[in-house]
Amino acid sequence: MKKRLYALAVTLLLLLLTAGCAENVQLIETDSGFFGESKKPEPISIPPDAELVEVTPTPQAEEAGRLVYLILPTETGLSLREKEIITETLGASDITVEVRTHEYEAETQSQLFLEAIEAGADLILCDNADPDTTVADVTAAYEAEVPVILMNRGTMSIGSASGQLVTDRFSCMGKLIEVFAKREEGYSRYALLCDRSNMEDSDSADSFRDTMFAYPDMVCQVDEDVSGQDMEQMKETVRNILAANPYIHAFVCANVDETQAVCEVLSEENISRTVICLDGNKDRVYELCRSGDVYATIVKPAEAIATKACEEVLHFFEHGSTGENEFRYFAGVIITVDDIAAEDQAGTAGPEIPGEPHPEPSAVPEPTPETESTESGGAESIPSETPGESKGEMADSDISPEPTVSHVTETVTESAESH
Repeated sequence: MKKRLYALAVTLLLLLLTAGCAENVQLIETDSGFFGESKKPEPISIPPDAELVEVTPTPQAEEAGRLVYLILPTETGLSLREKEIITETLGASDITVEVRTHEYEAETQSQLFLEAIEAGADLILCDNADPDTTVADVTAAYEAEVPVILMNRGTMSIGSASGQLVTDRFSCMGKLIEVFAKREEGYSRYALLCDRSNMEDSDSADSFRDTMFAYPDMVCQVDEDVSGQDMEQMKETVRNILAANPYIHAFVCANVDETQAVCEVLSEENISRTVICLDGNKDRVYELCRSGDVYATIVKPAEAIATKACEEVLHFFEHGSTGENEFRYFAGVIITVDDIAAEDQAGTAGPEIPGEPHPEPSAVPEPTPETESTESGGAESIPSETPGESKGEMADSDISPEPTVSHVTETVTESAESH
């Protein structure tokens, strides 16, 4: 009896073990979990009249494309060259570049910064219009966590911008004066126009005058402060300078507005004088130089700055910073009408910007007094000059006319000396 009971117990135990193993195998095959059911899920049936809603998936594994706002002064001259380099370089890295221009208007620049922030820009590149206004624009972008890299003109603000690529015009002032002295053959009486309320312009003018001491025969005949004057008032100032100093040889202007006023008056009076601009960062000066109205100026090294800006953008997107100090300085470049003509011949410049041909010099009356008035009052003695010397009597044959674009194409061999 005991043996039968034992055998029955063993049989029941084997049956239980066999059933358990079969269930485990079934759970594994159906992958429904340890306590799950072994049945396969029924297919979901969608009614034919059901309304389907399209859902755009959120990118997870792949990053969304980068967006860079490139804010430039214009799309001409050197700014056009910046645009070409940056859009081509960043575009090759699948970065979308939106180009905007502020036309040197500070208010427009501020609006473009807000547009970039609202558009979700990943970075702003800006060749800025005004250093003071730019501080507020960069701060607004910083608070919105949009990094900014400034080009050409920096600001005194430290820490808000991710990078500042600044043109240093003072380092090449000596070279500009050398070009000016060669143009004037070492002898000149020139008028210096400057907005003394602008610290940057005032420093440039003082630097120019200090360095001119190396050329004792080149004298600043008139030092005119045009602070607060609009274009028409500056043009009247230029007319007064010419009336009081008919034998003046050249005009040296601290910024673009003074340069334009001088060029317009010279064109209206149909006379020719050498015109130098100490700040050719604005594209208008480049255009005046192309037309032959301005002989030489200091410009931003557009290619070097644009190339460096691209490097910093790519480094920032990869590492979260530019990897360098905030400020980097680039020496300005001296450019003359000869240089632009050489670029045009070589086909390296953009499309030629039309300009009025420079007027031929008109006859200048013989000097009678031995002194010439300076500015609105006072007088400065001018050494007597004998005929035959450079610019001695300022006769038509002695005045070197400003070369026009068609003229300077014949003298491109001197272009390398101006850099």
